Amino acid sequence: MDAAKATRPKNPHAALEYLARILKEDPANQEAINLANEIGKEIAADADAKVRHFEEGKKYAQAVAVCDRVLATRSFLKKVPGNIDIFVNEEERPRLAKLAAQQFYDRADGLAKETPVTVPTAKKAAIAFRRSLGFVPGFRDAQQRYESMRDAAMTRVAFGRFKCARGTDFLVPRFQSELKEIITGLNPEFLEISGNRNPQTNAVLTGTIEASFNDTGWRGSKKKNKVTKQRQIGTEQVQTGTDAQGNPIIEEQPVYEEYTLVATWTEFERRTAATLTLRYEIRDLQGNQMDAGSGSLKMSDQKQYAGQFGGTTGEEDYEDAIPFYVKQMPKQRVEPASFEQLCNAMSGKWKAKGKPVYKFGHKIYTRFSGQRGN
Repeated sequence: MDAAKATRPKNPHAALEYLARILKEDPANQEAINLANEIGKEIAADADAKVRHFEEGKKYAQAVAVCDRVLATRSFLKKVPGNIDIFVNEEERPRLAKLAAQQFYDRADGLAKETPVTVPTAKKAAIAFRRSLGFVPGFRDAQQRYESMRDAAMTRVAFGRFKCARGTDFLVPRFQSELKEIITGLNPEFLEISGNRNPQTNAVLTGTIEASFNDTGWRGSKKKNKVTKQRQIGTEQVQTGTDAQGNPIIEEQPVYEEYTLVATWTEFERRTAATLTLRYEIRDLQGNQMDAGSGSLKMSDQKQYAGQFGGTTGEEDYEDAIPFYVKQMPKQRVEPASFEQLCNAMSGKWKAKGKPVYKFGHKIYTRFSGQRGN
């Protein structure tokens, strides 16, 4: 209740949501019901004033938005106990939507009649026809004209020949298909990506896949470890005290000597690393650059093993001189990933969120979709 009262002046719709939480717990809470009805009347009066204001200024889309907000809150309250309702003139929303549809239709019609209709103009016209249909589906011939203007504004991009480093040819089809998949999934309104050129093509997407590979080869590092231990070499008689008669007490005790265990071995290590640099560019048929981007990925693999053991191997407890981490190391050589294996692994990751192909797709979408600022 405190939250509802505090929120009411700035956001009465949110205040009703707090009251709804009360009524779900206590459907008979009369204070909440009374306050909700008061707020409902305020919302209706405020909405009516805003609708009149927007209509006078011929801002029909904003007027429809006000109606939609009230209708959404009214629908929400119908699910709440207390029989709370907001007065809504149900004829207002369709009337205003028709005015908004006509307004966008007229705007689109004016753009479509310009001579000549440039690509930017066709795009604006298509968006206006689409918005007209958003207010009144099937409004006049807006659907047909939207499709016509969208077709005139469409950039049809075909994949051209990609340059690639030796040994990376197998990555090109994957790069193309995954870039196309991301762009298509975003559903750009004014961009069509195809695998090959056709008579309708008006731009070409090309690029490069560059690669570098580093292999350290197997490198050995000789290691040595010493451990000092004790072992029994015999016994000796030692007086440990006297008895009650003063006679010495003699006991036999072990005799130890220190000895050293030595372990030697070689730790072998090999590391491979590959870097892919991806670039794309879109050029129109006159060779003018329309868009471009680049990015890179790097992946490495490292393998180790221990071998060539030596030292005091004849001792029974010789292995006590071998450190635990060495015992855990493989004793046989396993090769790290090859260049092709690393490239394959990277191509499986390059369309992950934030990675180059993902970024390329979103950049191209933003450039050609027509959504930004609309």
